[in-house]
Amino acid sequence: MTMWKSIDSAPDDLNDYLVFCEDTDEMFVAFRMSPGSSLWAYARSSGSGWGEICCRPSHWYVLPDAPKPKVEERV
Repeated sequence: MTMWKSIDSAPDDLNDYLVFCEDTDEMFVAFRMSPGSSLWAYARSSGSGWGEICCRPSHWYVLPDAPKPKVEERV
């Protein structure tokens, strides 16, 4: 079972986190606009490259580790 945490307890840093917005029922990978800020931004592939989330995140969750590259066996 996933253990989402209240956005009030989110770390005060610029790392990426999974955030959930109750008002829009959406999830994003997002980061704080600056340390201590209540504004969050998310990555996107067009325009300036990032944008402010249009909802107010209510919960957050730590992202899982990225997959490790598959190592090819040498023959």
